[in-house]
Amino acid sequence: MHLVAFCSLVMACSVKDDLDEMHKSTVEMNKTTLEMRDATTRMEQKTAAMQQTTASMATTTEALNQNTINTYQDLRHGTSAQLRAIAIEKMRAAKSQVEKIVYAASYVRAFEFQLWKGQGRDDEAKLNNQRDDAVNEYLRMIKGICMDLGAKLTMSPMSSDARMQDLYALVTVIHLVDSNDPGLQDEMDRGMEKLLEEGLKTKKQVESGAIGATALTTYMQSVLLYEPYARLVFELRQNFLAAMFVGDMVGGPARTVSLVQKLKMTLLLWVAPTQSHNTAALNQLRDMINEAMESRQILVDLGYPVTLHKSIRRLLANMRIEENALEAADRQQTLNVIRSSVEQIVSMDAEAE
Repeated sequence: MHLVAFCSLVMACSVKDDLDEMHKSTVEMNKTTLEMRDATTRMEQKTAAMQQTTASMATTTEALNQNTINTYQDLRHGTSAQLRAIAIEKMRAAKSQVEKIVYAASYVRAFEFQLWKGQGRDDEAKLNNQRDDAVNEYLRMIKGICMDLGAKLTMSPMSSDARMQDLYALVTVIHLVDSNDPGLQDEMDRGMEKLLEEGLKTKKQVESGAIGATALTTYMQSVLLYEPYARLVFELRQNFLAAMFVGDMVGGPARTVSLVQKLKMTLLLWVAPTQSHNTAALNQLRDMINEAMESRQILVDLGYPVTLHKSIRRLLANMRIEENALEAADRQQTLNVIRSSVEQIVSMDAEAE
């Protein structure tokens, strides 16, 4: 009996100790939970502050980006205009035709549409506006030179008049592009030559009423506004490039060929001295006659009468490129292209004095 009472007492004490221990643990857990909640609250407050700081930094970064873009575009506009003005001034002051062509090349490459990036504020609308500015400026300059020349304006590619030589230079380089971003190459391949061609192609559509002039992009409208001068660009270009080809083939600008030699070449067959040109020079001659050919083709495709100065036509018609089995394959291919282009140009029916 006494043993049972003692065991019950011991068990009761043990349960009480367990309950006391559990109570102590619960109190400590509550304390820990409160501390954790306080820590979580402080972390939430810090996170919110960090988010606010990040948002503020993002706003500041965006403002900096916009300022950078605005500054770049303002500088680009002013710098490209300045570069063009310098190039034209140097072209006019240059004494040789080669120098004039070099500065004319710098001029067409400095148009702002050549520096378009295709991102940020450089969207399609801005690009079309830049093209319109370029076409307007270029064709107004061509018109201004033509008006200065007056009766001296000639289709002859061998004039010694300084203003005619300026005109030769400006029409020669219209194919040049200056994209510094390979990703934009497809878009930027549309240099001044393509813009003028695209504008001229719309003439018949507008005249037939197929499309309204107001439906055209602004640079196309500008081409039609100065249509006689846009056409003149291609007419002069095919003549001058063909003359450059002949001149370089015989060893110098066509106008420096002696009168006796020129008469012989226009009256008699002559063999092109292809062996005197290395491969690089031969490739350049190929590109030159191809550019002349392309300008001719543009005129034909647009339905304009094709005119080639009769002296240049006779020089080309009398030129022979001899076959040489010892030529390397790449040179033979280049010579074949030159021969084909010359034959196509000579096939023109019309001649201009």
